[in-house]
Amino acid sequence: MKHVLPFIYCLSFILLNPGRGQAERPNVLFIAVDDLRVELGCYGSAHVKSPNIDRLASQGTLFERAYCQQTVCNPSRASMLTGMRPDTLRVWDLPTHFRQNKPDAVTLPQLFKHSGYHAQCVGKIFHNWRQDDWKGDPTSWSVPSVLHYNSHSNDKPQVAGEVPPNLASGAGGIECRDVPDNAYFDGRVAETAITALREAGQRDQPFFLAVGFWKPHTPFNAPKKYWDLYDRENVPAPAHVTPPTDVPDIALTSARYLSGANSALLREMHHGHLAAISYLDAQIGRVLHELDTLGLRKNTIIVFWSDHGLHLGEHGLTRKTTAFELDAHVPLIIAAPGHKPGQRTDALVELLDIYPTLADLCGLKAPREVEGGPLTTLLNNPASNVKPVALTQTPRPNYLRGKQPKIMGYSIRTQRFRYTEWRDFKTAKVKARELYDHDNDPLETVNIAAHPDHSETIVKLAKQLEQTLSGGKPSAVTLSTDDARNDPLSILNLPGAGTNPDVIHYAALPTLQGEHAIINPVTPGPHAATSDKVDMHHLRLNLHNYLVHHDGRFWCIWSDGPKVEDWPTQQIKYATSNDGLTWSVAKSVTGKPSEPHAFIARGLWVRDGQLLALAAHYRGKGAFGAPDQKQLELLAYRYDDSQHTWVRHGKLYDNAINNFPPQKLPSGDWILTRRDSRFNVTVLIGGRKAIDDWQAFPVVRIGQVKGFRPDEPIFWPLSDGQLFALFRDNGGSQRLFHSTSGDEGRSWNTPVLTNFPNSSSKLFSMKTSRGYRIIVLNANPSIGRRELHLAISSNGTTFTRLARLDIPSPPSLPDSVSRIEKKFQSGIASLQYPHVIEHDEHILIALSRGKVQTEVFRVRLDDIDALLEN
Repeated sequence: MKHVLPFIYCLSFILLNPGRGQAERPNVLFIAVDDLRVELGCYGSAHVKSPNIDRLASQGTLFERAYCQQTVCNPSRASMLTGMRPDTLRVWDLPTHFRQNKPDAVTLPQLFKHSGYHAQCVGKIFHNWRQDDWKGDPTSWSVPSVLHYNSHSNDKPQVAGEVPPNLASGAGGIECRDVPDNAYFDGRVAETAITALREAGQRDQPFFLAVGFWKPHTPFNAPKKYWDLYDRENVPAPAHVTPPTDVPDIALTSARYLSGANSALLREMHHGHLAAISYLDAQIGRVLHELDTLGLRKNTIIVFWSDHGLHLGEHGLTRKTTAFELDAHVPLIIAAPGHKPGQRTDALVELLDIYPTLADLCGLKAPREVEGGPLTTLLNNPASNVKPVALTQTPRPNYLRGKQPKIMGYSIRTQRFRYTEWRDFKTAKVKARELYDHDNDPLETVNIAAHPDHSETIVKLAKQLEQTLSGGKPSAVTLSTDDARNDPLSILNLPGAGTNPDVIHYAALPTLQGEHAIINPVTPGPHAATSDKVDMHHLRLNLHNYLVHHDGRFWCIWSDGPKVEDWPTQQIKYATSNDGLTWSVAKSVTGKPSEPHAFIARGLWVRDGQLLALAAHYRGKGAFGAPDQKQLELLAYRYDDSQHTWVRHGKLYDNAINNFPPQKLPSGDWILTRRDSRFNVTVLIGGRKAIDDWQAFPVVRIGQVKGFRPDEPIFWPLSDGQLFALFRDNGGSQRLFHSTSGDEGRSWNTPVLTNFPNSSSKLFSMKTSRGYRIIVLNANPSIGRRELHLAISSNGTTFTRLARLDIPSPPSLPDSVSRIEKKFQSGIASLQYPHVIEHDEHILIALSRGKVQTEVFRVRLDDIDALLEN
């Protein structure tokens, strides 16, 4: 069974890419190294013995000016592997996992896995030992990662028998022991990678093999034979071991080197560093040799990169986390079949460009969230350029430990200059500046930012930095606490109509075609009528529908009741499907309740691997009214695989009804919308320890905003950490309302009017794997519920495309309801209660037709993409 999905992905790739067969799809060998600054033979450092990396450079393209996004491991790797900048991810420290803030991010290996590749991780690729809830990123790989989750301090020699003595000083963990290569992490990483290559060569499937080496990160503890490659007396040591002249103190760190330029410690440290590089080089050579031996090189793209650089006494510093060239500049080599070997380019590039480059080389479509650009142009023409500057950043404090930065250092590298601004992170006010002229001062020894001769340069570079930063962030939304009815917030901006919804030409909107199926057909209800006298009250109600894909199947639930919506004895039904278009016969989730009670379907929730159906249970006709009369409660039913039935699982909350299933916050808590029986809107936050573990936080009260009768909001996280919410208005505004929360839903701004047309039924939003967000709703006020529309936003705050979903009417109706009155004919045309999921390059929309028939409409993501591109 494990081979079925890769086969499907491969087949879909071939069908979508005619003329490019499976055998022609290139493999990817993705080699990551830790803390390797640009100190290699191929980069002009003749004292470094790195023959294998040098040979790789001669077979590919060497990037002279590649830069990381942040000068510390976790943010740099998270940025490169998602293609998003640290500020977009809100990852600036070691403990924060990128999925806390971007749970739906599609990583580089995940893209390849979803495209039919065997994606495998050996060694350190994502961050290591500080993220126990993830231990890497299992979602990204086809098989579990190995040798990837540990601490550098645990890299102790493992040998049979007694460990040989340490011939080095031991300062800072420095070791020189006569042990084999596999005594340390990287030797074992190389051995395991070789085995993985051999296994990959046996598969009829391309591979994305990521091999992460731990060196030359400290401690410098390479086996003795690599120390013996160097004469310590001839090892170059830096002469400039003091901070730059006129440097602001915030540019430095507490990891200071104070022993002078001629100390034995400094020379030993550099000796150990060179030994670590040569040890690393040897392990890379073993992997590349195996690739050649297996005959895989000719169809394999090789990428070699380091996450950031390192200080070893320079500027009076050790370690990293600065905005200096020595930490920001990294080695990068790409050897791709079909491209000229032995090339070098001095074009400015960034590590986040690797993601779109590999996608481009392999014919894959990178998500829209990816902020880098492909480097294919440089592989074809090394003399060309792809960007004017490269951006690197680092926060203060430099090790945040889960807190927000107080100061952020943003640094851009041009062909000649490095310009850095140290900004207050909340206000963006510049606290200090640095400017280094690399034509005259390549070691960055003098900060010339205050020199009058460079005032025009400062103005130019400051503008260029601001343009670079604004280009990588979503548009800011200015909020108001007033009821701004006369000045609605513009979150809709369409071609032709702009921000004025009153001039939208709905008949001229593009249409989205798709596949359509009936989940539960219209049926007569318990109230008898002859077929030529049928109206809506004579049919069973089917509405409040929800979809999920779980355990290899699609599941749909809905409310099923007699005569009138939310009437006593209404129950919850469900059906399943293997393909989303052919559905099983409906069965009951809750069973039929006895009068005067009823159920309303409220969502499907996968929690800890269990499938739960949420049900609002209440007394009387309708769930709203006096709390003591309604007896409203929100319950969960769990699907029992062993009994193939649903069983009551417990109560979530009293006096609660919700429109949307729970979604996970970056903190790991769940958040759930809630209306009480008096229509006040709150959110429930918790659900992590138990299904009844919730705290309620108010969002908006009835009457708080004049004329606004709020439905529950849909909401989603923005890159700056805010939750962005939209409300359907049950009042007379004819517009959606908007609010935000800056503390994960615990407090909310007063909702304000927007220019987005109000939905006449429930609306639903989701972010697609392509990076853009969609909303499905009834957007045309003159049509009401007789059409469903889909709106698209690339940044999560402004919707720039609107299309009509071309949902066909059923070709026929059951004989028992085929002779119908006009009232029924009009009613059956309404489309409402959309709920949307994504699966296998499609979105699926569950909907209710006329509140009497449950249907599904499936649309290709490629067709939605085309709306943005046109």
